[in-house]
Amino acid sequence: MLEAMGNGSSDAACLLYDLLSDKGPSSTMSLVMEGLERFSEEGSTAAMVRLGDALSRGALAEKDLERARQLVEAAYESKAPDSGRCLMRILWAVGTDDALSELAAVAEEGASKGDAVSSLWLGRVLMRGKGVPMDLERAEAHLRQAFDARVPGARLQLMNLLWKIRTRSSCSEMVRISAPLISKENDRALFLVGNAYYYGIGVRKDVKKAVALFRKAESRNPELGAKLKPLYGKAGVSKGKLPM
Repeated sequence: MLEAMGNGSSDAACLLYDLLSDKGPSSTMSLVMEGLERFSEEGSTAAMVRLGDALSRGALAEKDLERARQLVEAAYESKAPDSGRCLMRILWAVGTDDALSELAAVAEEGASKGDAVSSLWLGRVLMRGKGVPMDLERAEAHLRQAFDARVPGARLQLMNLLWKIRTRSSCSEMVRISAPLISKENDRALFLVGNAYYYGIGVRKDVKKAVALFRKAESRNPELGAKLKPLYGKAGVSKGKLPM
């Protein structure tokens, strides 16, 4: 495939990227990146999507979200396959009001065609309320579509929304659907369920269980320590100890 790419095949460059990009930098990937640059300049929308993906992640090329956005926007306008999903991820990473407004428009189009990944992104934007008005009811509908379709990440985003709604029934459901993520010790899931037990919303209040979940979450993600410190204080516990 390297020979085919050298002979001008943009398809070979794209296929090599798809096969090897997860393996990280290598001499072969350096050649592939050079090929993607060349084919993007020549107008290959498929190469634009791959190059934009690489620039947005920063592992195979110097991170450049603005250029990544420009490349994948051009590919999306040309209706290149997979450009919408790549563009939504990049726009979320950019995170400005205009980027999230654009993300919502791209996601609306995808969701209207039944794309569950688009529903996930649309739900996230509507839940965040930046770039578009917050709409928790619509966010819930779209996140449930993504969750029912088993889109990766949808379970956690639905949990985030159910905690944001924060009624007895929503928090009870949040705890109920958390089991797969709790078993994997997902730090955000541990934190959310810990909050439910800490405040006694949707479940019977159990501060000891909450703190145990918080400790496990913090062990997975030390950055949670700042958020958890005041909760530990209110629970009357110090580092490494559980309430009696």
